[in-house]
This record gives sequence, structure tokens and C-alpha cells, in this order.
Amino acid sequence: MKKGLIVSLALISLFAVGCGKSKEEKAKEYEKVMGDYAKNYFETYILNNVEGLDIPEISIQNLKDANNFGSNYDLSKLEGCTNESKARIILDATKRGIASMEFEMNCK
Repeated sequence: MKKGLIVSLALISLFAVGCGKSKEEKAKEYEKVMGDYAKNYFETYILNNVEGLDIPEISIQNLKDANNFGSNYDLSKLEGCTNESKARIILDATKRGIASMEFEMNCK
């Protein structure tokens, strides 16, 4: 009886630990969402409205502010991250578009 209980607890523990997402998986998910939102924010608010930015940075706080003015970013997808978490957009100088992104995500 005790052996069965111990084995059951061990299996439940392994199952619970094995089923959770790793930090790396969560970080990738946060970066994907932030990347999509940053790209949209850049194209909506910065691309044709601001000159001279080499590396624009879009933070979660910027997205919150945009939501206050009618945007609809689902910030629940970034709930575990601080307002200072951000995406840096590296611009393609010839096309004035996005070449790549770097992330500075402070998330749980």
C-alpha cells in the first residue's frame, strides 16, 4: 500500500514538472507576442510620423498608452512582464523597414 502511494506521488510529481513550460519556451512566447505588437506599433505610430530614429524601442508601457488612445493590444499575453520590457527595432536603411528585432524582456 505504501509502495503504491509513493509510486503514485512520484509519477504525479514527474508529470507535473514535465508538463510545465520551460522558461525558454515562455520567453520565446513573450518575444513572439511582443514582436508582433512592436511591428504593428512601429507601422502605425512611427514609420510615417517620426524621422531620424535609428533604433526605435517599443515598450509594454508604449502599448498600454496606445490602448488608452484606441488601440487594442491584448496585454494579458504579456501579463508576466514589466512595463519596461521592450523590443528594439533594427531598421533597414535602404527600405525604411524592419531588418530585425532585439528583445529586452523582464518577465516571470
